[in-house]
Amino acid sequence: MKKIMAGFILGCILTFSISVNAAEISNQFTKIYDSVTGGKIDTFDKSGNLNTRLGSEKGDGDNTGGTLVLYNHSENKPRVEMGIRTKYDAGGINLKNISGNNLVSLTADSPYGAYVAIKDNLGNFISYLTTTEGYINSSKIITKDYLEENYVKKDEVQSMIDKAIEKALKK
Repeated sequence: MKKIMAGFILGCILTFSISVNAAEISNQFTKIYDSVTGGKIDTFDKSGNLNTRLGSEKGDGDNTGGTLVLYNHSENKPRVEMGIRTKYDAGGINLKNISGNNLVSLTADSPYGAYVAIKDNLGNFISYLTTTEGYINSSKIITKDYLEENYVKKDEVQSMIDKAIEKALKK
């Protein structure tokens, strides 16, 4: 009954945004607390393993404001990081592999604009897509605009094909 009541009170606090002056509020699955970076909420699985941290989680990163980190049952195993990049005041997401390496990144702003990037295990970009260009396995993605700008236009190619067919039919 105590757990039910504690959960009910915690739910009311969260739902109605009642200000509570406490260093920490916790139950078996949730911990709400203050830290040097601001307020945080941790959630745990039924075995007590950390799964989610939400709050002002700057840590050593280049983020500011709100942050969401998803863990694989341990604070030592963050796998998804979402936050606001300080320099660009824009959202970003990092996806990590089993070794904790950030292999996939998405950002709403950077020196290249918005991008989606895939890195190798050393952290080098190998594939990425921006609003204006892209690479797959370190090879440039060729677009219609790129071809027309650097080679020949589509209608010129069609004209050459038509002339070649006409010439072949005359023989």
